[in-house]
Amino acid sequence: MASFPMIALIVGGLLHACNIARGVPDTTLVQKTCNGEKNENPSAYCYNVQNVVSDWCSNTPSHGYDYYDQFSFGGRPCYGHGSCNGGLTNEDCSECLVQDYYMMRKMCDLTIGVQFELKDCRLRYENYYFVE
Repeated sequence: MASFPMIALIVGGLLHACNIARGVPDTTLVQKTCNGEKNENPSAYCYNVQNVVSDWCSNTPSHGYDYYDQFSFGGRPCYGHGSCNGGLTNEDCSECLVQDYYMMRKMCDLTIGVQFELKDCRLRYENYYFVE
């Protein structure tokens, strides 16, 4: 009968070989599009963007790594989409989206629309409904 350390070694090797145990998500910037129109801060739209982003980070991993959302506080709706590489763990997907958001804030802060893609995840928000 095989010992526990031997079984653990075999299972670990298989997981690694099958790319299930990925480790840290790849947050290399692939492309970004920042809308030229800016928001007034703080506005109802900025509040809605914050809610959409928070919701992505929480729900995208548990919804098949592909999640649409919208918030409409104050009559200024924000529509969003977050997605991750299906090979990531739930935690890695959330971490990738958080990193995506931080980079987006640095490069596209307060714009009314953003499309921001990293190697392992992407996010988009707009002030109009869309499907990707």
